[in-house]
Amino acid sequence: MEQVLGESVMGNETVQYLYAVLIFSGMYLFLRVFKLKLIRHLSSLSRKSNNEIDDMIVDVIEKVHWFFYMILSFFAGLQVLNLLERVFQITHFVIIIFGTYYVVRVAEVLVDYGLRRILKQKEKQNGEIDKSALRVLGGLIKGAVWVVAILMILQNLGYNVTTLVAGLGVGGVAIGFALNNILGDIFASFSIY
Repeated sequence: MEQVLGESVMGNETVQYLYAVLIFSGMYLFLRVFKLKLIRHLSSLSRKSNNEIDDMIVDVIEKVHWFFYMILSFFAGLQVLNLLERVFQITHFVIIIFGTYYVVRVAEVLVDYGLRRILKQKEKQNGEIDKSALRVLGGLIKGAVWVVAILMILQNLGYNVTTLVAGLGVGGVAIGFALNNILGDIFASFSIY
C-alpha cells in the first residue's frame, strides 16, 4: 500500500492525487450543503416577513449554480499538486470569467429590485410613471454592467483595454448624438413625472 501511495505519476505522488480528490469532494459538498441550508433558512425567514430584501438575497444566492462551486473546488484541489503553471493560469482565468458572470447576474437582480422599488414608491404616491421608459433605463444599466464586466475580464486575461475603452467612449458620444432627441424625450418624461 505504501508503495502505491508513494508512486510518482506526472511529478506527483499518488497520495497527493488522493488529497486533491478529497479536497475537491469536501469543498464541493460543503458549498452545496451550505447553499441549500442557507437558502432553506432564508426562505423560511422571507415567508414570515413582508420585506423584499430577503427575497432578493435568496434570488441572488440561487443565481450561483453548481458549476461555479465545482470550479472553485477543482481549483482548491489543484493547490496540493505540482502541475504546470499553465494549468493554474487556465483554471484562474475560468474562475475569473465565471466569477464575473455571476457578479453581473447579481447586479442584474439588484437593478431589477431597484426598478421594482421605484415603481412601488410611485404607485404609493399615486404618481404615474412610464414603465417602458423604466424598462429601457434598466436595460441600459444592465448593458453597461455587462460592458464593464467584459472589459474587466479582458484586462485580467492580459489584454490592453485602454484603446477599447477610448473607442467605447467615442462610440458612446456618437450614439448620444444620434439618439439625442429620443434621450431628451425620455429624460423630459422623467422630469415631468
